[in-house]
Amino acid sequence: MPNKLSIIVPVYNSENYLVECLDSICKQIKNNIELILINDGSTDKSIKICNKYKKKFNFIKLINLKKNKGVSFSRNAGIRLSLGEFICFVDSDDQLLPGSIKNILNYTKIHSDYNLFIIRNFVLNKKRINFKYDLSSFIPNEKKNSILNSTNCWNFVIKKKFLKINKIYFKNLKVTEDWVFVSEMLCLTKKFKIIKKPAYMHRMYEPNTLGKKTGYLIVMSRLKVISEIAKILFKRKIYLNKQKIKFLKRLLELSTEQMYSNLILCNSHQIKNASKYLDNYHISIKKLSKISFNKLNNIFSDKRNIEKLLLKYKLKSYEKLKNILKKSDKKNAIVFCVGGYGKTALKILLNSGAKVNYVVDNNPLYLEKKVDNFSIKSPYFLKKNINKFFDYNIFICNKKNSVFDQIKLQLKNIGFENKNIIHFNM
Repeated sequence: MPNKLSIIVPVYNSENYLVECLDSICKQIKNNIELILINDGSTDKSIKICNKYKKKFNFIKLINLKKNKGVSFSRNAGIRLSLGEFICFVDSDDQLLPGSIKNILNYTKIHSDYNLFIIRNFVLNKKRINFKYDLSSFIPNEKKNSILNSTNCWNFVIKKKFLKINKIYFKNLKVTEDWVFVSEMLCLTKKFKIIKKPAYMHRMYEPNTLGKKTGYLIVMSRLKVISEIAKILFKRKIYLNKQKIKFLKRLLELSTEQMYSNLILCNSHQIKNASKYLDNYHISIKKLSKISFNKLNNIFSDKRNIEKLLLKYKLKSYEKLKNILKKSDKKNAIVFCVGGYGKTALKILLNSGAKVNYVVDNNPLYLEKKVDNFSIKSPYFLKKNINKFFDYNIFICNKKNSVFDQIKLQLKNIGFENKNIIHFNM
């Protein structure tokens, strides 16, 4: 019988979590399912683990790449090798929840005319040494009215024929490669089905993943996301509705915001390269104003001066930064929040000579992880040492005013004074 489902798992230096990941999948597989592992040039024990499971289970296919090619290349290799009617993806540090494969297969059988299914996931919100599938230890990542918030490919089950006919593959992006892939699928499908019962468990342990890099890499990746979405919208047959437009608009605005935030970390040569890229896609990106009114429109006020406008924006950002640093008065400083924007802000502050001594985050999974050679501390660390820190300046690095207000209140309750709490929002 032909395979009903192909599960694709890219593997790169995942020895710490790979066994848990593979166990969560293999224990559920019975008939007509294949598991495709792509070892992307791992230098740890990942390949030994993959070989061990391949010998044990005849439903496993293993591709061993000698050199690291990146997750996009690995997933595309898995798609091409797959024989299943449907495809889904699992990251090598994540897991499938018990009974999820059976539930997915039931949905694809009942709704066989659908090309796309959305699976909900849980996020592990605290570490456990002896992991058990106790749903009380998880938090749902989706709200009822925001099911299309996910840009992760592992939130989708896709009919392979649909991918093949529409030539949908992962683009060669170093960061957020899922964004374009998911956008393309959503734009080209007439309808999708939501699998209500959560099927996936996602870890959020590492603050140093590619998705949290900074500088030129982020600038170029976000520009590529914007241009690829522009190509999807204006060159292909699409099935848009309000929900999909809202999703695409959010991606475009987020990409633009992150591009601008990281521009200050780029040198003049890198800004020149970015302006050349923008110049090549000037017409198609400008059309995006039809669905998204964002800062990109400011760049295209004069096509000939894109580079000058980017440099001008960087200079303005430096002026704003000087005003922020004036408030610090060369005092010792603490950076609060080390997510994607937080890492960018930390890098900007360090490059500008700020005397950063500690970084802090509310996420307990980040505790003692390293970011720019700083060990991430918890708010409890601040509370315990408030006599030492009460006169430090503390930069809250989050663009959302609502988040800033919440953390500010948290810090005031710990003992920090109003004058020492600064909103870093470039």
